[in-house]
Amino acid sequence: MSEIPIKVQIPYIQTYIPWRHKKPRRQHLWSDGFIMIKEVVAEAAPVSHRIFGQDGRLEAEVRRFGDGYWWALNKRQPAATMAEVGNEWRKTGHPIAIKEFISAAEKRNGNVFWAALGCFGPVIDPISEDEFFEKKPRLLQSTLKRQWSRATHGASRTIYCDGLVMVKAGLPTYYGVRRSGGVDIVAGPSEFDRVYGEYRLFGPDRDTRRESAASGLAFGRQEFCREEPLLRLREDFVRVVCRIDEFVSPPPVESGPLMCARVLAADLWDRAKDKYNLGWAVLRVHVASLAGAAESSPSVENLPFRRILEDFVAVDWTGITNEFSGRVQDAQEILRRLDFVGVSQLADEDEAALANLELYPPIQKLTG
Repeated sequence: MSEIPIKVQIPYIQTYIPWRHKKPRRQHLWSDGFIMIKEVVAEAAPVSHRIFGQDGRLEAEVRRFGDGYWWALNKRQPAATMAEVGNEWRKTGHPIAIKEFISAAEKRNGNVFWAALGCFGPVIDPISEDEFFEKKPRLLQSTLKRQWSRATHGASRTIYCDGLVMVKAGLPTYYGVRRSGGVDIVAGPSEFDRVYGEYRLFGPDRDTRRESAASGLAFGRQEFCREEPLLRLREDFVRVVCRIDEFVSPPPVESGPLMCARVLAADLWDRAKDKYNLGWAVLRVHVASLAGAAESSPSVENLPFRRILEDFVAVDWTGITNEFSGRVQDAQEILRRLDFVGVSQLADEDEAALANLELYPPIQKLTG
């Protein structure tokens, strides 16, 4: 295994006061530097999963390396026909070669920053640091350190293997995507820390996967075999679009119900935290574990996920609001699945099993 340097220019925002001025301003700048990406031989990262389409065609391979599961970074291609518009799993595109990736990174392609490095891409065309500092500005706060930290972290989660660029994105997971009264079952990565654009991973985009999880429609491979008959009883139709084949031992803790519990609880917390939406204020009034949401800001990992869902379904929402009726059913199903796999609470071992899911990424809109 070796490391290959790539020369990149990372965009960041510098707040400053111009010479002979008093009001602060903001400027987008480029910072020159290098990131290091590991090159791994195929034998050291064996194929752990293969994903097949309805026609039996191989759609994606996932490799196991170190403590993670690695997915090929693809260059998205537009849908060829209107019939393909709704098939996100078919619009993934083709895996990009290493040379193409390096060229895009060195040419300051903002989509590479989003998809692979996980840092904020340029909004407007930045200027060089040399040009900026010639004007002798008085420097205030900057996003430089945060941007480089994200870029370095993203590079540590990117490898070259078998001629392809691969990113660490978690176990292959089944996601139920609602379509006109029914559900399409598609496959995608379990981690949510990639922002899709021109470069993306196989499967539905991040927001679609998160909504599926919040609706109780994210399943591990083994769990889906057990849950599929029940899902077919609840839905008008269930169409399995992808199939996941596994060549490694399954994880000790089924991640599907835990992922759903975390995402739905975090979604309810975010709604309850909104002081300006009166419709969501009822969550703080009636759900005991959400009462302090507006005044406290715990990290997502520290939320009492199961207790939030239990308090949420315990409320009789009749006469209060109809807005949460669908979410109550989702929460009930998630709690049933947690009980089935024997999770009475999110214990330390469960948190350890989910440590790599990164349900809510560190990427946020940058401000000065």
